[in-house]
Amino acid sequence: MKLMKVSDIPFPEAVNGISIYLDSLIPRLRERGVETALFCQGRGRGPTRLEAGDTRYTLMNSPILYRNALQDPLPGLKEPKTEKGFQDALNRTAPDIVHFHEFIRSPVSLVSLAKAAGAKVVVTLHDYWLICPRLILFTPDEEVCPGPGGGTNCVVSCLGPSFFSRLYRRILAPDSALSKVAKGLRDVVKSLKREPLGQRPSGKPTKNSANLRFTGLIEKLRVREETNLSALNSAHLILAVSNRVAEIFAGHGVRGEAVRVMNLGLPAPPGLGYRPRSPEKPVRIGFLGHLGPAKGSHLLVEAARGFSADEARFIIYGGGDGYARAEMEETARSLPQLDYRGRYSREGLARVLDGLDVIVMPSIWEETMGLVAMEGLAAGLPVVASRIGGITDYLKHGVNGLLFSPGSVEELSGIIAKLIKEPYTIAGLSRGARGTILDMDAHTDQLVETYRGLLG
Repeated sequence: MKLMKVSDIPFPEAVNGISIYLDSLIPRLRERGVETALFCQGRGRGPTRLEAGDTRYTLMNSPILYRNALQDPLPGLKEPKTEKGFQDALNRTAPDIVHFHEFIRSPVSLVSLAKAAGAKVVVTLHDYWLICPRLILFTPDEEVCPGPGGGTNCVVSCLGPSFFSRLYRRILAPDSALSKVAKGLRDVVKSLKREPLGQRPSGKPTKNSANLRFTGLIEKLRVREETNLSALNSAHLILAVSNRVAEIFAGHGVRGEAVRVMNLGLPAPPGLGYRPRSPEKPVRIGFLGHLGPAKGSHLLVEAARGFSADEARFIIYGGGDGYARAEMEETARSLPQLDYRGRYSREGLARVLDGLDVIVMPSIWEETMGLVAMEGLAAGLPVVASRIGGITDYLKHGVNGLLFSPGSVEELSGIIAKLIKEPYTIAGLSRGARGTILDMDAHTDQLVETYRGLLG
């Protein structure tokens, strides 16, 4: 069996859930006799070009600026240089199956090229890129987005109220010195405005109805949505990483008979293993993730204010823009129960988790799977999480964790108070975490059987 995987920038050049997952999966596929090549993206000097190795085909410097998809949505649908590089990789490898994991810098026209080459096409839905030009179905005003709505929702909720905000997005799109200057100015403006922790916008959510006048852009966004969904529906098999992801895409017209839910296996770093927890005071409550609004770090900080340092220690790991980090550092200096430790490395994850009793995942967006929660459960840590997104596929309330309503500081505080008062609850949930998460070997076996079934 010959297989080609298609993704964005691979690990370790990029460190994110998909790159980590594929870095763990591909060697396991090869161990099982699956000849696996990778078509991916790369960054460097020089023009757009394909760099071909024995099993890795890297398209350097894609012309597609994914950060600009909201204002210029059509290049992500068909891009000649990427298509040429991909066709070259297809000709060299002649795969039986092409499995797409990301389209952020790859146009969806690659699906038809793979099919024309005689390959079966599989698409895994790790994110919402094919329906959302912002990737996460989450607006700048901290609201879960129901979808593009033919482009109308995009321009009203996400485009920005002024010419200057739209120009700013264009400046941010390239990875350039000018982009760094723009980000620095953003941090200064936020600091002067004293916006709340976590990059949250001040004031009430804003709907920019005046943007409805951009009828040409709305039409382009509608074409983007329809073209992406048409390409997706042409795949032989669609794998959704959670039931919630499958439900959301079904609501946007993805044909149900082609969709199968397949939870991902956990690509555990070295040293990560189950350890039962039986905490003493202060209870060590951890947050790992980006300090942006979608991940909800500001909710945990607000909850922390209601407890003393003798009761609980709130340990925050993660990065963000310069303003968010500075704000978190300032808050930690004023709250003795809050300890901000900055970024953590993949290699140091086992040590980080070993220093915690509970993980809190207070996301307010539709997390597709939730890698941090998976890692915590695999280490024996109970997870307290928002009842949103794909996490409920494996996080069961009262068994291996506790769930609360998204955005509710009151409910989160109540759960934390319960865990402090009843530490035996943590021990019980820790026991329930054992064996919760599928490991990568079992997941790889499932995937190989799926491929064989697809080929008949």
